[in-house]
Amino acid sequence: CISPNRFYVHQTVLNPFVAALVKEVQSVRLGSGFAPGTTLGPLGLNSASGRIRGLLEDATACGASLRFGSVPDPSTCLVSPVVISDVSDDMRIAREEIFGPVFSILAWDTIEDVLARANGAEAGLAGYVFGASLGGVAEQLEVGMVGRDTVHLSQPYIPFGGVKLSGYGREGHHLGIKEYQESRCIVQG
Repeated sequence: CISPNRFYVHQTVLNPFVAALVKEVQSVRLGSGFAPGTTLGPLGLNSASGRIRGLLEDATACGASLRFGSVPDPSTCLVSPVVISDVSDDMRIAREEIFGPVFSILAWDTIEDVLARANGAEAGLAGYVFGASLGGVAEQLEVGMVGRDTVHLSQPYIPFGGVKLSGYGREGHHLGIKEYQESRCIVQG
């Protein structure tokens, strides 16, 4: 749920970022979680690979470029990582949750532009910000959780939850206990 779907990368570092990402995902070993050496196991739902296939086919038909990987076979739950660039905001892959090992790369130029685009999403569970020069961007993201130079958001001491279509309320942390408490109001006149 909290895996990044869209990677907004500044235009000045776009090509080096894509090259480094492709190099990194080439080392992923797909297979059974019980097999030694496996670093990426199967998807949780049989229908997930077909959904990912549809998102990738739509994106490439609209001009996105597959930089690594391929469109998955819908008959298997084993989906290799995919790096896709030249993604635009109007593509389904930029608007819908992917729930699979797909890295969608979208270029940006100004902070105002990228914030408007990122906050335009219907879901708002988690967001991530990497880069020392991005100042107060984390505070401006419309999500329930933000990782600043980290992706480690799922910890027992962190309140887990989102905004928008990602729900409301929190799990974990002392804030999560409030979901199970009853409150009482007594008004005296």
